Amino acid sequence: MLFSWLRRPSSPTMYRKPARTRLGLHSLEDRSVPAVIATATLDLSNDSINENLWTGALIGTFSPHIPGAAGYTSYQLVSGAGDTNNGAVYVAGNQIRATQRFDHEALASLSFRVKATALNGVNSEEQFTIAINNVNERPGAPSVSGQSVPENSPVGTLVGLLSATDPDVGDSITYSLINNGNGQFQVNGNRLEVAPGANLNFEIQQNFYVRVKATDLGGKSSYRGFLVNVTNENEAPTGLELYSSMVAENSPVGTFVGTLAAVDPDFGAPTLSLLDNAGGRFRITGTSLEVNGAIDFEAAPSYNVTVRAQDVGGMFSDRTFTINVVNVNEAPTNLTLSNSSVSLPNPQGTLVGLLNATDPDAGASIGYTLTNNAAGKFQINGNRLEIADPSQFQWNKQPSYQVEVLAQDQFGGGVTNTFTIVVSAAIYAPSDIFLNGDTISENSQVGQYVGYVSATDPDSYVHPTLTLIDNAGSRFALVGQQLQVNNSALLNFENASSHQVTIRATDAELQFIDRTFTINVTNVNETPTSLVLAAAPLTVPTTAGLIVGTLSALDPDGPGGLIYILTNNASGKFQLVNGNQIAVADPALIAMDPQATYNIGVLVLDPMGGVFEQSFTINVVQAV
Repeated sequence: MLFSWLRRPSSPTMYRKPARTRLGLHSLEDRSVPAVIATATLDLSNDSINENLWTGALIGTFSPHIPGAAGYTSYQLVSGAGDTNNGAVYVAGNQIRATQRFDHEALASLSFRVKATALNGVNSEEQFTIAINNVNERPGAPSVSGQSVPENSPVGTLVGLLSATDPDVGDSITYSLINNGNGQFQVNGNRLEVAPGANLNFEIQQNFYVRVKATDLGGKSSYRGFLVNVTNENEAPTGLELYSSMVAENSPVGTFVGTLAAVDPDFGAPTLSLLDNAGGRFRITGTSLEVNGAIDFEAAPSYNVTVRAQDVGGMFSDRTFTINVVNVNEAPTNLTLSNSSVSLPNPQGTLVGLLNATDPDAGASIGYTLTNNAAGKFQINGNRLEIADPSQFQWNKQPSYQVEVLAQDQFGGGVTNTFTIVVSAAIYAPSDIFLNGDTISENSQVGQYVGYVSATDPDSYVHPTLTLIDNAGSRFALVGQQLQVNNSALLNFENASSHQVTIRATDAELQFIDRTFTINVTNVNETPTSLVLAAAPLTVPTTAGLIVGTLSALDPDGPGGLIYILTNNASGKFQLVNGNQIAVADPALIAMDPQATYNIGVLVLDPMGGVFEQSFTINVVQAV
């Protein structure tokens, strides 16, 4: 009979020394083994395994012990009592291995049946029970109930509840973050929350990566990463600023004060408006704060304005700014003259009128300056407009004159005004006539300037009219106030060294005077105007030194000092002798070159360098 037993471990979670199985073997015939084998044992090296071992994991090793036998050759799983879990194991040589992973919570022990066959054919079957030990198992990957949070959420705002399953019944799990989204999130128990110092801004970043760690009591952990989405919320504009908050008083409407700026995280640039415009003194154009009304430092050194920045969703923020007014020197105003008429003649310093101006700046001092003094006729002394030079009125007598006065404070601010000064005076004839030039060169061209003519009149409203009543036989003309040459041919020093002209000055009241002036004519060197050769025909053959002819010239300055030069001597045939005579130079040359005529050239030079040149022909006749 075959019999066996297997000792089970007293506890499924405790390892015990494997039980020893005793086998009874049948005697076999025709075998070269002993006829009788009393008993045998079959041991399995293990009676328990841990759960969650991998597929193919070793469960145990068979160790047979058969007295008088050579041992077993094979092992196999067989059906029979205790084969409940035969499908969960397999035999590999003398080893039993797992075909799957085992879970203590699902299966506390394995039961399988094994048949062992010895070399002599003896076999035995046994049932084995292997306890599956419970071991601590890591939790399942954590999950979160929510993965979105509104932007700008405060600390502690719930993002979602964390959860994880643990195969070990009754085990508890704690949660932590190994990636907190760059400090944006924290774990509080099983709550994923917004962390202190978080800055959840949809416009900057729409999602954050977090990685959650779930750890059981035994220290086993699992991990999972999530994307937490930040949802957009309408936010009020922020950062309302005014860049530059100063304005000069009296700035005109439209003057730029400063640039306004605000940031709307949601809808782009917000709309800017003024809730308080300081009584209409300011306005907003686009993003510019501008002057819209009177700005007066003396009335108020500063003004407050309140600006609203509002987005399209209706959210807004307000801010009040102080606009400081810069005091600006203000020019004097209302420049007046107490009197604007004067009688002539009157001496220098005679009062015309008193000047007065007002200055908006308290305590300002005002000075007065003539920017147009009517060509030196008026002056200012303090705030007095006075006659400056009574004689100036004689040159430009008018019924009225305009003067321009500048009233200026100590800071340079000024106002100008033009005043008309009415002048009354007695009637006088012109007092004198002047000619500033009295010399002209002979032969001067028509229009040549001789001198400038002027006249004085104590009371004339205009310059006296000048006329030439004696023009020295049409030699001169008066063009405006210029005495000019009218006929150059009549100005000949050799004929007359001076001429007289008479000029008349007539004022607006037809009062006149005459003055006669002597115009001196200066001598000018004049070029000789003609050259003559008085000569008879040359009879050949001839002799050296024979006089051919005599030269003479006409010079407007007189015949004295004239020099004659032979510029063409007919190739050496003639020469100049005795200053003005042409003579034969070399008779042989004439004999060698007989011609009917010979050409010569003569130049006459006056003492001042004036020249005249002419060619002459020498006729030739043969001696009989």
